[in-house]
Amino acid sequence: MSMSCFSSPWPLLGLILSLVFSTALHAQPQAPGGERERAIDAALAANLDRRPTWRRLLHIPPGREESEIQSPAFFLSPDGAHDARAELRATVAGWFDTSAAIDARPRCRFPARYHWLQSQLALPPAPGGDAVCPRFERWAQLTDFTSVSVLMVSGYLGNPASSFGHSLMTFDHGDTADRNALLDKSFSFGALVPEQENMLAYMIRGFGGGYEAGFSDKLYYAEDQVYSHTEFRDIWRYRLDLTAEQRYMVAAHMYEIAAKKFRYFFLTKNCTYRMAELLTLATGHDFTPEARLWYVPIELFYTLADTRLDGRRLVDKIDYIPSSQRRLYAQFAALDEDEAQAVNAVIVAPDTALADAFGGWPEARQQAMVDTLLAYYEYREAPAKDESPTGLEQAKRRALAYRLRLPVRERDVPAPPTVAAPTRAHRPLRTGVGVAISDTAAHPTLHWAPYYRDDLSSLSPSVKALVAGDMQMSLRNGDDLRLDRLDFVRLRQLRINTADIAGESSLSWQLQASIDRDPLAGDRLGPHVAGGIGRAWAVGGHSVGYALLSSSARANDTAWVTGPEAGLVWRGTRVKAAARLHYGYDPIADETHTTLGTRAALPITRDLDMRFDLSSNFDAYRAAVNINRYW
Repeated sequence: MSMSCFSSPWPLLGLILSLVFSTALHAQPQAPGGERERAIDAALAANLDRRPTWRRLLHIPPGREESEIQSPAFFLSPDGAHDARAELRATVAGWFDTSAAIDARPRCRFPARYHWLQSQLALPPAPGGDAVCPRFERWAQLTDFTSVSVLMVSGYLGNPASSFGHSLMTFDHGDTADRNALLDKSFSFGALVPEQENMLAYMIRGFGGGYEAGFSDKLYYAEDQVYSHTEFRDIWRYRLDLTAEQRYMVAAHMYEIAAKKFRYFFLTKNCTYRMAELLTLATGHDFTPEARLWYVPIELFYTLADTRLDGRRLVDKIDYIPSSQRRLYAQFAALDEDEAQAVNAVIVAPDTALADAFGGWPEARQQAMVDTLLAYYEYREAPAKDESPTGLEQAKRRALAYRLRLPVRERDVPAPPTVAAPTRAHRPLRTGVGVAISDTAAHPTLHWAPYYRDDLSSLSPSVKALVAGDMQMSLRNGDDLRLDRLDFVRLRQLRINTADIAGESSLSWQLQASIDRDPLAGDRLGPHVAGGIGRAWAVGGHSVGYALLSSSARANDTAWVTGPEAGLVWRGTRVKAAARLHYGYDPIADETHTTLGTRAALPITRDLDMRFDLSSNFDAYRAAVNINRYW
């Protein structure tokens, strides 16, 4: 066998190629792993887990280390609910995760987190080369997402939990001139309350955090049906002037937290507080600095109205959305007396042939009358959904059939007058100092109330008042501070029906529960309950008159006085005033009592006013003057 110094090159070439391929195969999984570890190290070295934005993204309150979100699916790390650093590590690692379909990957489940992380870290391009998250982009409708609005829903005294109002958020699309935007996506935060929960249990668990809560998303049409058509509540839409970056963060984080569970606290961590948190995250402006013992819905709207970002007003526009009740009243008020009487006759007897009822009027007036009748049926239809509205539906179909025979209406349907936004009135928390003078002495007084919107604060055509926790103390003998009055709650609703509609309630009422001293008789502190029911009516353009049958019971003086009360509330542009006269009989003492009272408010600025009060029973009098600051 011969030998050669130069052997065949193929075995050596095969060995080299095998080494190359082996190195490449082993290096391929290590490359992204190296990038992942470098990104994690960079995030931890920068202490991003301590940044306010990261902690807001995880809903970790200041001074705490545990998230307020109860849903495990919100966290990528098993320890993420109570370890912001572990969640940061898992979130950065999740950027490189391609094991699931695109929409199920971490970067598409948590778009707000990754949007912020990309601004803080040099993350590589999205793995797989596809940076789009189709489900999120369809959900937010990003292509025509023009603005964010926060909606203030007026208080509803039929439910204690809704007395202070409610708030919603909408993602606005298309033309901002669309005042109703019924197809916009809306968001509401609320407690998950079991069916048939009694009111006492609801209040106890609501105050104590006994319910889970979360954001629900639905078309605004569904919310409008509840608030405007069922509960007859007015709505004010505060359209926000946010940048595209801020709008994206609102949408991205809402996508992350929709359907996630929180604990619900009626006074603090409620619907409005959660929306304030979301706006704080998106803008960097703190909308919750005053949320300590309570956070009522209107507080957010004052902050929105007063805030400027980068020199521009945050609120670009405020739209008033009247309730279906107000719209119906406006249509009825536009009819003359005979026309309204004819429509009412059909309401009372719905089987009446409409040709007989309306045929004697010109077509233009028939259009207005039938449109008003249809508005009435729609007004009654929503609250009757849980009942059997068969007769109502049949009457509505007959009216629609008759309306289709008439020409298209040339003039617009009459709209109700715009009601000023709630933020035009003073803020709700009251502090004040003053002096009270009686026929025996004069004393300095101190005033405080966590929620104070009385009848002289009301901007509505009808008068609504809700005062909670109103306290007055006075200084006696120089430094003896004593409690004169604590009103747990004062409610008043003087309802003005601008049209006479068959079967429509026009009752006005008031209620008060207090511990106080009768300023005109005796000086003992004790329980006091008062209430009244009757009618109210408009007097000119600025005043509301009323007549009630009212009753007042005091345990401290063992008195129970019942009788008629008449009064007037006058709300001018500069001065607001009220007067009342009450004549009552006390069967316990077999005495009659007559009292006269007047009050006046002189606004100095929106959140500063002077108040004057005078009352007398013709045997004694009490006068007071104080200056109030509202917060």
